[in-house]
Amino acid sequence: MSTPTDRPLPIRTRPAHHGPSVLTSFVVAYKLFLTGQLSRLRALGLLSLGIVGIILAAITRTTDDVVGEGTALMADYGLAVVAPVCTLWIATSLIGDLVEDRLLAYLWLKPVRSWVLPAAAIAATCTIMIPLVVVPLTIAAAATGVSELIVPTAGAALLAVLAYSGLFVTAGARFSKALWWGLLYVLVWENAVARISDGTALLAVRSYTVSILSRATDTDLYLADRSPTASVVVPIALAVAGIAVSAWTLRTRDID
Repeated sequence: MSTPTDRPLPIRTRPAHHGPSVLTSFVVAYKLFLTGQLSRLRALGLLSLGIVGIILAAITRTTDDVVGEGTALMADYGLAVVAPVCTLWIATSLIGDLVEDRLLAYLWLKPVRSWVLPAAAIAATCTIMIPLVVVPLTIAAAATGVSELIVPTAGAALLAVLAYSGLFVTAGARFSKALWWGLLYVLVWENAVARISDGTALLAVRSYTVSILSRATDTDLYLADRSPTASVVVPIALAVAGIAVSAWTLRTRDID
């Protein structure tokens, strides 16, 4: 005759739908990233670069070639400096800080799909960049007095933020010093190596965004050799690829 202690303990199984939904997980991660990065000091630092752009744009109105100078300013300052550097500052620190501070394991305690975190990080980065980078650059384009430059600048800046977010969120998930790797990409690759050949230029985000401005004002710009389709599709594809690669990285790396 069996006693209570002889009976096998029941095996507890998790419900099939245990844990938050994908949408709930995304919203929670998005809010976490957004509130964790948007400090007053950081917002002022990002906004200051855009304000400088507006001042410089107003100065271009006094030049003889307003269209050429205004387009070059938006390309060489707005899309080559402000958009990548500001996005780099935010995007690399989102998942990167969680990994370095060993806080990512706490998120893993809940059944969160691996792609949710990078998707939320990219969405949070773009949310921050739109008012602090895209809008100031659009105002700067208007300040040049070149009406045909306004909408292309807004579109190109938004695509630049999207593409760089994909790249730098991935870098944050993959490398311990992602900020420095990102700076190397922006300063060395996009401003030096990309000049070597069209093949290396294909790997420069800047080449796709400045091509939009070049076509809009019929101005010759450095690296502006991409087709209209590629100028839109490639930045979006980089953001999607960033989610996929970051998800794979998070699935395969050891989480402390």
